[in-house]
Amino acid sequence: MLRKQSILPSIGKGTPRQRGSTLLVVLVLLALLILLAATFSVSVRMELLASRNSAQAVAKANATRSALYEALSLLEGATSVTHALQPWYHVQTAKSVARQGTKTLANASKAATRGKEATRPYQLAVTDLSGKLNINAVREPTLFARFLLAVMPQEMANGVAERRAYALLQKRGPFVASQTTQCLDLRLPPPAGFHRIESLEELKATPEHPDLFTEAELKKLEPYLTVFSESPSSNNTSASSQPQEKVLLRESLRAETIYQELRTAYRGADDRLLRQYAVNLADVLDVDNIPSLMTDPRNPELWNALFGIELTPLIGEVYPDSLTKGVDDGQFVEISNPWSAPLHVDGWRLVVAGDGRTHLGTAMIPLSGTIAPGGYLVVTDRYETPAEGTEPGTGSFLAIFGRRADDGQHRVLESAALDLPDRNAYVTLLDPNGRVVDVFSYTDRAKRDSRESYQRPSPIIRAFIVTEATPLQPVGQGQSERLRAEVRDVEKLLGRSTEAPATLSAGDLFSIPSSYVGLQLAGTARRFAPKLAQLPATRLLLGKARGRDEAATNLDARLVDLFDSPATAFRGERYPESSVLHSFGKVNVNTCAPEVLWGLDGSADDVDLITPQFVEQFTQHRRNRYLSGQPPFASESDFVNFVSGVYNHNLSDSQKKALKKLLHQICVGSLSFEIWAQSTVGEAGSGRPANLPTMKAHWIVALDFQPCSIIHFAVNLW
Repeated sequence: MLRKQSILPSIGKGTPRQRGSTLLVVLVLLALLILLAATFSVSVRMELLASRNSAQAVAKANATRSALYEALSLLEGATSVTHALQPWYHVQTAKSVARQGTKTLANASKAATRGKEATRPYQLAVTDLSGKLNINAVREPTLFARFLLAVMPQEMANGVAERRAYALLQKRGPFVASQTTQCLDLRLPPPAGFHRIESLEELKATPEHPDLFTEAELKKLEPYLTVFSESPSSNNTSASSQPQEKVLLRESLRAETIYQELRTAYRGADDRLLRQYAVNLADVLDVDNIPSLMTDPRNPELWNALFGIELTPLIGEVYPDSLTKGVDDGQFVEISNPWSAPLHVDGWRLVVAGDGRTHLGTAMIPLSGTIAPGGYLVVTDRYETPAEGTEPGTGSFLAIFGRRADDGQHRVLESAALDLPDRNAYVTLLDPNGRVVDVFSYTDRAKRDSRESYQRPSPIIRAFIVTEATPLQPVGQGQSERLRAEVRDVEKLLGRSTEAPATLSAGDLFSIPSSYVGLQLAGTARRFAPKLAQLPATRLLLGKARGRDEAATNLDARLVDLFDSPATAFRGERYPESSVLHSFGKVNVNTCAPEVLWGLDGSADDVDLITPQFVEQFTQHRRNRYLSGQPPFASESDFVNFVSGVYNHNLSDSQKKALKKLLHQICVGSLSFEIWAQSTVGEAGSGRPANLPTMKAHWIVALDFQPCSIIHFAVNLW
């Protein structure tokens, strides 16, 4: 029987060579498959990692950018008065950065707090740049050297501070008097010859400037110095819920506008005080030589009007009821020149009981010639020869007073048209254009048929006293030294406004007279209640008002909160309509380190307000105010009152000058801030691996525009 033969080869029955080749092929195929699978797995993992890293990078960038928006929201409403009780100061690490510098951000995670700060995807720090000394605003090397010694007493000893200070000014160039502080705005080109410092890194020593700072010194100075600082010019006394801007002391500022500002701030003050100060300030600012005039609405008569002060002739004495019985021969009106330059009166007129316009009066007497400095022009009805039949010692000016005219300071003009009513009348002085320059009203207080007259003891205030007549000579024994000094100071202020607009600072406001004539009711009649020889500085020295009357009859330090100088306060040049009024280079006394005070100029006439005792009291005052939950200085006037209190409200003239200089350099608010942000997305401790470098951002912002103006921006990876 035949067997069937299988057509399939028997497995395992080949030669050894055949079996080995087959196995090798299988192994190669398996290896290729494994390699393809591994390559695919790695590729997928890499794509996932890249996707996650990209998402982290975007998250870091977005988180860092969002830090700016949070910082701006924290600063909202914190610019007019900027202090350490506000939310911006208490964001994470803000106090550390202000104290130690930007490297504190490296340890920011250690300072993380609960609530919002614990959950935000970034670390945030905000610093007030106005709390630092602006290196570009430094003017005096000696003051900067003093500041350096206060910060680094050991490193800056043995003349090192002086070398560093002079090297700084050599590199930067001088801050000349003609420059305004607007040159400190980093957004504008600097003036010629002024190399503005735009980064503290520029202060490192170089072969060209070997006396500048070492890197270690700059690290210590970083918390105290800045290259940019800006503050608002805010009126923090406003009754409005929002602070208002200060009013610029421009030539065009009118008395009515000044009065309205004063009326808002000094609600309990005598209205006539405010009107008198308003016309005085307006006349200091303008370039004309015409006294401003404001009518008292409650007493609208011309003789009750408030006149400003200009370098014009003034009516100084009126003698209406002379010794000559019946006809009053020898009566007179004396026109004086209390100033240091001659005054010409050609074309001027003296009007009796009228204003020369709506009320022509009973007489209008033309004047001519020149009144010498400190001289007099007497207008009398009879100068020399008495009428027949008059009693001895009466009948003429010369017979009554024995005072003769000369060609110098003592002039007499005889006019038969002069006929002064004995009681309750007034005389008016008109310039060649018919404008009222002065009005002198008198009452019935002088004795009849006597030698008593009505006299003004001061050219600064239209108030009279009744005393024995003193024609062609000073009142009584003459002006006191205090009054003479006041007249000189006023003349100095007025003199610079006759040729060019006066550039007043806030401190100058204390030197403008606040003397005025009030009106009081005596039964049914009104009587004058003059406040003589007073300045706002008089009240300043007293600290708090002594009773309600003083608060109503003089102004105080709040004047510096209402007005600002156009030499130090500006608007943005490109978009002035959308920019707030601001200043550059001032130091915020609410947030500055005490050491910064040593860089300020508080000296005058060899007197310096900045002393160790002053800095100690300043530090203690701020500490006490913060502990009580109050800002140390809510306005510039708070700082003025503090300085006055340090010196027991007894500031000397030199100390007042020094305070005026100090007011140029301080503020209580800020528009300039430094913002640091560090992303925490993907950081160690965040629950995700730290695959990317840390992203840190740095802004310098100015809040004079909305939402802000970015002065500097940088992003770094660590």
